[in-house]
Amino acid sequence: MKRWALAAGDFVPFGGMDRANYALARYLARSGRDVHVVAHRVSPDLAALPHVTVHHAIRPLGWHLLGGPWLPHQTPREAWRGAVP
Repeated sequence: MKRWALAAGDFVPFGGMDRANYALARYLARSGRDVHVVAHRVSPDLAALPHVTVHHAIRPLGWHLLGGPWLPHQTPREAWRGAVP
């Protein structure tokens, strides 16, 4: 199976898109896929899943707005290599 690399502000089980991001990452990991998550905040239960690798992204001045555009650039190259586009 191919590797998945997901970049978003948060992967937590509450909030609008945060919940959707969390559900997608959790589904992929529980399906046995290798998932690399790049985010400012990741739920501990998602990070504890065996197929999940978390890459914490910085959030300049504590603002999601400033940190959002930099999420893909804060991911190690090996996470993107072979990932599903």
